[in-house]
Amino acid sequence: MMAVVVSGIFGRYVYVRIPKAANGQFLSEAALKARQSHLLQSILERYQVDEPWIAATVAQPAMAASHARFSGLSPRLMGHLGRRRRHFRDLGINQGMPLEHATHFAQHLLDYENLLSQSRQSGLLQRLFGYWHVFHLPLAVIMMVIMVFHIIVAFIFGYFWIS
Repeated sequence: MMAVVVSGIFGRYVYVRIPKAANGQFLSEAALKARQSHLLQSILERYQVDEPWIAATVAQPAMAASHARFSGLSPRLMGHLGRRRRHFRDLGINQGMPLEHATHFAQHLLDYENLLSQSRQSGLLQRLFGYWHVFHLPLAVIMMVIMVFHIIVAFIFGYFWIS
C-alpha cells in the first residue's frame, strides 16, 4: 500500500510538470514551439529588441534551470527568480525602456525562458509519465482486489461470528 502512495506522489510530481493545454491534454512539441515563436514575436514587436540579443540573454548559464515552477518550494529559488526578474528589468532599462515597460519586458523574458525549459523537458517527462503508468496502475489494481477480498472475508466471517 505504501508503494502505491509513494508512486502516486511521484506521478503527481511528474504530471504537474508536463505542459498542458487548457483542456488538460499534453502539449506536443509543435504546440510548444508555436507558443515560443508567438511569445518571441510579441517580445520583438512590442519592445523593439533583436532576436540574437534575446537568444544570448536567455542562454546565459544562470538561466539554464527552470525557476518559475519551483518558486513556491524554496525561498532560495524564489530569491533567484527575483534576481533574474530584476536583471531582465535592468537590461530593458539599459535598452532605453521606461521602468513600466522594462518590468513587463522582464516578465515576458521569464515566460519565454520557462517555455524554453518546458520544451527541453517535455519529451523526457512524458516518457517518464508513461513508464510510471506501467508501474503504478498494476499496483493500484492489485491493491483494489486485495481490499475487495478483505472486505468480503471480513463480512462473511464477521457475520457468522456475530450470530
